[in-house]
Amino acid sequence: MILFTFVGLFSVAVAYSLWQLPGWRWPNVINPFKGLHWSWAASLAEGVIVLIWITVEVSFTGVGFLHFLYWAWGLALIVLTLLPGVRKNCTLKR
Repeated sequence: MILFTFVGLFSVAVAYSLWQLPGWRWPNVINPFKGLHWSWAASLAEGVIVLIWITVEVSFTGVGFLHFLYWAWGLALIVLTLLPGVRKNCTLKR
């Protein structure tokens, strides 16, 4: 259930939020990047969560092919989030 929540449901919610940039204010409570839309921080957090999850799992089970795919997925999330265009799109207009 934890994996489904953080890699499944959270991914869908973050992807929607990056696309639509909804005006929800409640996620800003935990947003450390106040000049950016909260979905940018959530996307970065999601990439880190995936990398940590897979790294811990590998320490218990050993490395398999799917682990490399999830590592690539986590790294791709982080790299795409840090692209200047994505950051510019998520910058809050004041």
